[in-house]
Amino acid sequence: MLKKLRELDNDTVIADGPKFDLPKVIEVAFAILRTLYQRAMMRFPNSEPPTYAFAFEDGEHPFGDESYAAIDYIYDDCKITRFDAVPLCCSVYFGPFMIDLYLLGHDSLNGPMINCLTDYDLNWDELDPTPVLYVMMRDGMTDPFDEPQYNFLRQVLEGFLPRGITWDAYQPNDRDQAVQVRFPHETFGKGVGPIKISRYLHEVDRDGEEEEE
Repeated sequence: MLKKLRELDNDTVIADGPKFDLPKVIEVAFAILRTLYQRAMMRFPNSEPPTYAFAFEDGEHPFGDESYAAIDYIYDDCKITRFDAVPLCCSVYFGPFMIDLYLLGHDSLNGPMINCLTDYDLNWDELDPTPVLYVMMRDGMTDPFDEPQYNFLRQVLEGFLPRGITWDAYQPNDRDQAVQVRFPHETFGKGVGPIKISRYLHEVDRDGEEEEE
């Protein structure tokens, strides 16, 4: 998927790969989020108040109509000033659900997490910068969906298939514990060319031990 990986600085590499139309991704991702949020608040009225937070923040913010612009700004600013592909996560909590937005992709080159690749041992050319979002229960993947909750998600997401998304369920032990929504390049792409990729989540030694930055 990626070609001609070359180093830009300590945090960034450049490679030739698929470019994505972030405004189009955000438009459809927010449409999904709004639909799920509005319907969930009616369907599950006794849930905790809605909140959101980026992974780099210590606390959560109240989530409402004004939150979309704040979330949009962070992703847009990151793409303009830092990276085209970076696992920058914004988590939104509402009703019984949590949505993790990875609108600049979910992979990076080095780090201790399963989704991270390395630029010296593994197949970095298979890194996938496709934007994704995940829907889980509010406490994460510790709890599987109940049938009414899963059917609720399925009905909403099926309605967005004509807009070009794809989705599938994560089913360990034959229980639906998360839903992944993808924004494939065929619909949300903006050509192929140089993309800036986050090199690290954390610095990692060759033997896999984390180092302090």
